[in-house]
Amino acid sequence: MKVVITGSHFSPAYAVIKKSDWEVVVVGRKYALHNSKKPSYEYKICEENKIPFQAIKVPRFSRVSPFRSILSSFSLMKSIKVARKILRKTNPDVVISFGGYIALPVVIAAYIMKKPVIIHEQTLGAGFSNKISARFAKRVLISFSFSRKHFPKKKTYLTGNPIREEILNKEAIKPVIKTEKKIIYVTGGSTGSMAINDLLGKIIPSLSEYFIIHQHGISDKNTFQHLSNYLAKPYFSPTEVAWIMQNASLIISRSGINTVTEALYLGTPAIFIPLPYGQKNEQLKNARYAEKHGRAKYFIQEKVTGREMISAIRDMMRKGRLKKIDPKMKRHENAAEHIVYEAEKLYQRAKERASKR
Repeated sequence: MKVVITGSHFSPAYAVIKKSDWEVVVVGRKYALHNSKKPSYEYKICEENKIPFQAIKVPRFSRVSPFRSILSSFSLMKSIKVARKILRKTNPDVVISFGGYIALPVVIAAYIMKKPVIIHEQTLGAGFSNKISARFAKRVLISFSFSRKHFPKKKTYLTGNPIREEILNKEAIKPVIKTEKKIIYVTGGSTGSMAINDLLGKIIPSLSEYFIIHQHGISDKNTFQHLSNYLAKPYFSPTEVAWIMQNASLIISRSGINTVTEALYLGTPAIFIPLPYGQKNEQLKNARYAEKHGRAKYFIQEKVTGREMISAIRDMMRKGRLKKIDPKMKRHENAAEHIVYEAEKLYQRAKERASKR
């Protein structure tokens, strides 16, 4: 079975790839940011694991400026043409989208070419791209029951949000660092966060009793390498992240739904600083969800001070890990297998229909 996987949320996509025996081609961003030559997270993972990768450029839609939306529409048509060329070349049996603007032209191209489409929604609601893509999809798979109201009932199924195999694997993984100190993992995601990096710069002198592992991304260069309790990289591999999250006493990060899901699943305490811009305050909703269901706290980026952050860190360290994980989080353990099952079932049905023609 040949599958094209696309979308902006590559962590759950990679979890599905690892659970399948498909011939996979990934269609996505080659570079992390517009006008940047830094490789994207998905491109790096595909390169490291020798997964075929096809790059595509897709415009972001503006909800504020009608003029920009018109320009984006013209660019989208070009992207659909490029996506059709890629699909002709790869000839997949099924296309699976993991949301985000990058996936939309691939989904539309697949629909035009009569390729079965599955979309997966990771968030607590529904992404703008996925709401449009749902019209072209045979299956809509959701991570949380909150999302049901946004999609057609007849083709919507609850699968959970795939957790990376490396996170699920509790077996011995090569340690990233050897230290007797409690570990704090600071990350702004694959592209990094200037705000989180700047905040860390203000508080790191007061954190000498802890060991700081810092994924600073492409947005900033590490300036604290002289400290003995500090390790920084622009990017950690999935295996390294798994070890860090399993061994960290605290995570400080943005509140993307994949980070939230994995932190809650592991029971690792977390302090979230939601991205202040984004569709419908999605990350703020994620952070509030985490605060209700796990050992988590969140701060608004514009309001948090260094003193408040230090106080919160010490408080979370005292509380420690959750001894009992919310049973609802167990659903996500098998989410990747559920998605694989739905894709293969859709493929078999498509084959049966084709044979009857």
